[in-house]
Amino acid sequence: MASQSAGLGEYVAQGTTPVARARRMLAIFVMTAGGCFTGLMTTALSPSMVAIKAHFGHDASAALVAQLVVTTASLGVVIGGPVAGWLIQRFGIRAVLLGALPCYGLCGSAGLLLESATALFASRFGLGFCAATIFTASVTLLGDSFVGGGRSRVLGFKTTVAAGFAVLSVMLSARIAEAAGWRAPFALYGATALAMMLIVLFAVEARPREQARTVAAPAMRGLLILWPVYAILIAISAITILQQTQVPLLLASDHDAPPTTIGWVIAGGTVAYTIASIFYGSLHVRLGPRRMFALNLALIGSGVSVLGLSHDLLLSAAGCLLLGSGGGLMQPYLLNVLLDRTAAETRGRAIGLVSPAINSGQFLSPLLFFLLFAGLGGHGAFLTIGVILFLSALAGLRSGVPAVRAAPAT
Repeated sequence: MASQSAGLGEYVAQGTTPVARARRMLAIFVMTAGGCFTGLMTTALSPSMVAIKAHFGHDASAALVAQLVVTTASLGVVIGGPVAGWLIQRFGIRAVLLGALPCYGLCGSAGLLLESATALFASRFGLGFCAATIFTASVTLLGDSFVGGGRSRVLGFKTTVAAGFAVLSVMLSARIAEAAGWRAPFALYGATALAMMLIVLFAVEARPREQARTVAAPAMRGLLILWPVYAILIAISAITILQQTQVPLLLASDHDAPPTTIGWVIAGGTVAYTIASIFYGSLHVRLGPRRMFALNLALIGSGVSVLGLSHDLLLSAAGCLLLGSGGGLMQPYLLNVLLDRTAAETRGRAIGLVSPAINSGQFLSPLLFFLLFAGLGGHGAFLTIGVILFLSALAGLRSGVPAVRAAPAT
């Protein structure tokens, strides 16, 4: 997979036999499915948030513990992402995937048995570390295999696959939780990892060791110039994760909603995320970078504001739809910024920082917003965040993403 292709058909056609072409088709699936593993960290448990809170008590501290059970995996991602970039350059993509996938399954499934919050936090940390490695390896494989329009299309597919899987996992985990209790959805981690490991064994070729050398220090320093993109990723992820951590609690307090209803509302936002990501490429061409960036912020701000203003279940669902739409456009937008502005020799390290940026925001979210939600209540806090996002959208319409001058991709 050393050569790059401008389109999916060209990439598949490079296989000289039917088996080789089938391997390349499945390799595209690996490239697009890496985000499923980071998404599953939260979607598998979000419908069970109320039950997890009840397991640890009924006060405000129990709510914080329940949120941290979900988001501690993000701290593992913060550590795992940069390490994943080094591992890929040292051992190659295939070896890293085959090491990370079984560990992901074991750490995730440990929640079936663990009792204490401390043990759950530790297993969730390991889960996040492995998820970051899988995500980084899959996107690095994508960047190494496609250029230009082909890369943009596969990035859109990647976001769509992750979002579609998130819808499925939210609804499936809600059903499993209702039927077998809040621990049962932890089994999804092992099953998903096993399926992907079998695909990787067949589809992903080993890269020659000489292609996985250490990046020179001057090239690495070029990554520091990309800090505005990572800062935006942190801020946006801290807000969008509220759909999984705070919306279930908001709905339960307003409507005494069961897990299945919560799952449907959250899944609506994920469906919107999926649909929006499909149209990312065409919208970006029509609107341009600045207006695209402003639109993303405005959609997220609209969704958060509706959640803050509404006490009606259907309007809350509409807020999740708007929030999901903005998130579905923002992620491929920022990934494209990175891939377009990062040289090939630093691509693994650059992508290795994406998951840490996203998941550090998710991990910090309950801590950052705890006082805001405690002081203003759920609706007041959502409305305040929405106003800030609208002001940011106005600023983004004028300036776009802060200037990035890293080396162009090759």
